[in-house]
Amino acid sequence: MPAKKQHYVPQFLLRRFAVEESGRSRISVYDIDRIQYRPNQNIRDVCAGNYVYDTDASFEQFLSEHIETPASMDIERLAQAHEPVNPKPTTELLRFLLVQLFRTRQSYENGLAFMNAGMQTMFAELARLNGHDVEAARRLRISHSEPRAMLAYLAAGAALNWRLISDLRVALVVNRTATEFILSDHPVFQYNWYLRDSRELGASSITARGVQFFLPISPSVTCCLYDPTVYLYREASTGKIVNASEEDVCTLNAFQAINAGGLLMARASSMHGTLQALGRRYADARAFTEKAMHTQATIRADGTLRSLHVTERRQERLPAMPSFVKVKNKVRRQLIRCVERNPEFVRTHEAAVELMRMRHSLD
Repeated sequence: MPAKKQHYVPQFLLRRFAVEESGRSRISVYDIDRIQYRPNQNIRDVCAGNYVYDTDASFEQFLSEHIETPASMDIERLAQAHEPVNPKPTTELLRFLLVQLFRTRQSYENGLAFMNAGMQTMFAELARLNGHDVEAARRLRISHSEPRAMLAYLAAGAALNWRLISDLRVALVVNRTATEFILSDHPVFQYNWYLRDSRELGASSITARGVQFFLPISPSVTCCLYDPTVYLYREASTGKIVNASEEDVCTLNAFQAINAGGLLMARASSMHGTLQALGRRYADARAFTEKAMHTQATIRADGTLRSLHVTERRQERLPAMPSFVKVKNKVRRQLIRCVERNPEFVRTHEAAVELMRMRHSLD
């Protein structure tokens, strides 16, 4: 029988934040939406649902064999936080990070919100042109007829894009404070501190200069990927681990709460108050919002109508980064520009992916 229950955060990562009890891995969970704390939850039942990706478990098997298992060895090694730290990420880590960014239910909701932000401007303009209620048209929403297929499609597409972040560097942040690093049900936090005030369309792209990713891999270690042309991650630039202050731990935990779809998790039962406080404070917070703009339709020379519609995923401005994140002095003295880190490489990669898709469609 195919596995009915499928995880969108893999059990090997959840297990790193769990306590082994009677042969089972148990984790403490705070449900943000229900305002409910649930201790000692079996990780088998956490960040999972019935047939998340498909009904025959083939996609979860693909993720297990080609994404999770190869990356689990890398993450185990990184979690030991031994020096020197190899600053160059492995292919397996890069692939895992991007797939994890896109495989969660929150990622699906974010994608749907982006699509609807653009569609609402189209519905509104069509209503205006035809003399209908514009505000009623703006309230229309579309949804996928097969959401699990779309989620699998997003995750599979992410697996092809690991090369786009292969120029980033690894920093390991070690937590020796009394407060644990926590995990959310959407655990890869993406942000571009360099472009925090930018309103350019590409500022939220994974290919933009200044991008960063934060992924807690245990209660005491967070793995960061960062653009070395923009940032200095303190000791990390010389292959050393970065020791987090209490304030740094609070900031990184806030990232998880901002990113969360609905669940925050920790190993120790003593983290109950911390999970609850973070859940309440950031219940309505988001790292990105979807914005859409359009122009009214005008008549072209050939008699047809034309209207321009633009949708963007815009960063919300965060108040601070952890203390170990510093923009290089020479970068701060330059004009801040939203540019791709490797534009020629991006074009080549996009062409290669399109060629792969064309070949697949012909098979």
